[in-house]
Amino acid sequence: MCADGIAFLAKSHGWKGSLREWLQAASQEPDASFLSRGAASTAQSLGLTLVQWVGKPQGRFPGSHTLPGHSREVDSVALSRDGKRAASGSSDKFVKIWNAETGAEVSSLE
Repeated sequence: MCADGIAFLAKSHGWKGSLREWLQAASQEPDASFLSRGAASTAQSLGLTLVQWVGKPQGRFPGSHTLPGHSREVDSVALSRDGKRAASGSSDKFVKIWNAETGAEVSSLE
């Protein structure tokens, strides 16, 4: 079963890690999510122990902002060291700078 799971993840999602690593990553989703419950259940049935995140947020992206402005999909995102600015690069050939606290666009570079 482990080999089948790893083959499925590699083929469908490009995953290159082990099944345990994928289950650990999936278990970090909020507890109410299907992904987190499924990862915990699968790990338990395989006898694997996953690291528990004490105080894990129950919402998927608490405090997150949607950053509208790109006309195509976003390919990369970076956060400044102080956490006050975010930069997003898109296949629309724009890099946008955002206020990470408010979600407001600060500037746009082509």
